[in-house]
Amino acid sequence: MERYDGCSVGEVLDGIEASLRRQRDAKLDEWAGIVAWADANVVDAPEDAATIWDGIVDTAVPIAGPGAPLVSEFKLMELIAVLGRSHDSGRLYVGRILEVTWRLPEVFTAVIEGRCEVWRALRLADLTLGLPEEATDFIDRQLGPVVSTCTWAQIERLVAEAAPVVEVRGAPAPSLETPGPGGPTPVVEVRGAPAPSLETSGPSER
Repeated sequence: MERYDGCSVGEVLDGIEASLRRQRDAKLDEWAGIVAWADANVVDAPEDAATIWDGIVDTAVPIAGPGAPLVSEFKLMELIAVLGRSHDSGRLYVGRILEVTWRLPEVFTAVIEGRCEVWRALRLADLTLGLPEEATDFIDRQLGPVVSTCTWAQIERLVAEAAPVVEVRGAPAPSLETPGPGGPTPVVEVRGAPAPSLETSGPSER
């Protein structure tokens, strides 16, 4: 508390801002360490892979979705101990980081560049974990450039609609544009074509 004795309000605010930057840098450094750990502890056999637990029941579901590396269950216990987390929260936390890094690379880039808060990216990972790769690719392309400006309701709506879109050719693609009086503008997702924008502006260019 003595650090701010005699400081002006502006100096106190500057100190808080600097502290928050250090916390963010530390969190990103921890993230980078977990990614390096994952690279060094990949396993080939599914039975050796770390999985999600539901209480005392092993669900046999990997801690991150398809496309993310399978990591050693045994080695995960060591990492969780270093992180100071419980058995359940530790594996969920590591799984979220793998999910974002490998399955949502555009969102991961936004995190590294400071355009997306760490908590927001990890919360998104909770929504995408059970989705197929095509769905997460679609979500990542849409959210990567604008993830920090979307409301959480918009993100949830896109995730909820993504799986049907990628499963059915020509199905209406989700859009975060607010429907006008005549209803939403139909957008069709064609595989290999540019995906619809999540910008909240109207159809005309800005």
